[in-house]
Amino acid sequence: GTSFSIASTPSSQWTSVTGQTTGNTVSLSANGIFTMNTMTVKAAALAISVSSSPASQNIVAGGQGITFANFQFDASQSGEDVRFSSLTVTNGGSLTSAGNLTSCQLWDGSTALNTGSNVVNPSSATPAFTFDQQLVVSKGTVKTLALKCNVASGATGTAIFGITGTQIGNVTVTGVTSSNSVTATGSTATGQTMTIATGSFTVSVDPSTSNYTTVAAGTTGVTIGTFKFRATNEAVNLTKVGLTLSTSTAADLTQVYLYQGATLLGTAQFTGSNTIATSTLNSALALAKDTDVLITIKADLANIGSSETGTQGRLVKIDVTNAEGTGVSSGSTLQVGVVTAGVNGVRVFKSFPVLALDTLTSAGVADGKLMRFKVTADSRGPVGLY
Repeated sequence: GTSFSIASTPSSQWTSVTGQTTGNTVSLSANGIFTMNTMTVKAAALAISVSSSPASQNIVAGGQGITFANFQFDASQSGEDVRFSSLTVTNGGSLTSAGNLTSCQLWDGSTALNTGSNVVNPSSATPAFTFDQQLVVSKGTVKTLALKCNVASGATGTAIFGITGTQIGNVTVTGVTSSNSVTATGSTATGQTMTIATGSFTVSVDPSTSNYTTVAAGTTGVTIGTFKFRATNEAVNLTKVGLTLSTSTAADLTQVYLYQGATLLGTAQFTGSNTIATSTLNSALALAKDTDVLITIKADLANIGSSETGTQGRLVKIDVTNAEGTGVSSGSTLQVGVVTAGVNGVRVFKSFPVLALDTLTSAGVADGKLMRFKVTADSRGPVGLY
């Protein structure tokens, strides 16, 4: 654009300067030249492109409000605000037949631009969007519009939304102030590939799970292990977790708990000779897509002794044997099977000795003492050494 700036020398160029209230003459003899800010004249302009976000990914059939592409409208080099009211795009994937994608809308943040009769149910590879009202892109800014659609429950294939150079040139753009027609710029741009896949989730023992340890009978809230839940292709609302008890019996436990951090998710109880128990969570736990969620299993251990049910030296192991949830996008019931690698477990005794290094009372030179250690009984009771 062309730039202009205005300069003035008040002492020689301004005449008959008087005070507005007093009417007194104001002397400007000491005022030299000064230059005003540079003003650049630019024509209206709009460049259209496709964002690199969202990344190519798997989505699920039945998904609602899936973001397929983000279209960017760049008025950063425009001399005025611009406006337009329609946009035609291209789907280069296989999901172009009627019924595969429905309720397609362009969103400006949380505002849908095409509602009611303007909502698009694509039946071709070049769906056209007509806005409820003209959209204004302010000069000096870039506006991003998200294309969102619902996916039919039985759909398969891919969607790759983009825009061609011809479609860009056909967008009717007008300067808000000048009302001049503006030719949008930009070349053919293709968004990322969205592939229909099946939602699922997995469970595995998290590396943070402690190694084999010894614990005292009657201890409550003993950490047995931590399990990693991960949802794939869609978020999952986890509702049930199945547990299996191995190398011990229900008599060695009184209660089992499932925690996410400090939050109690649910409880479970093994009864009689059963080694399988199910915890129905107090409320569904959200497993965000492609994000690890950790659940820690804790247990209250039975006492060992006369008329008590616990068994001396019993190894207690509790693993996740299955789990169930609902796909957030698809609404499908999703299940996961047995965890192949289990926890190390805890060994239970009525009480047990704890060994630790202690401090020598001498340097060891004169008396030959090389090390000192101490043996402490757990607070649950005394122990005998032999």
